[in-house]
Amino acid sequence: MKIKDLARYATEMRTKINLFKTISGTNKQIFLTLLTAFPMLPNEHGIGLVDMALTMDVLFDGG
Repeated sequence: MKIKDLARYATEMRTKINLFKTISGTNKQIFLTLLTAFPMLPNEHGIGLVDMALTMDVLFDGG
């Protein structure tokens, strides 16, 4: 994914979180968790937005 796409995706995620908070009327914290096929590399768009990034390995781990 290109940097421009990451910035747009981060903006979309922030918008969706704010929309959810507005519609649900919650005052509680929202934790954004991503399930990805490949590890998420830290960058300026995900810092402070993504609380947990998991890979598909957690679905198939026998332990």
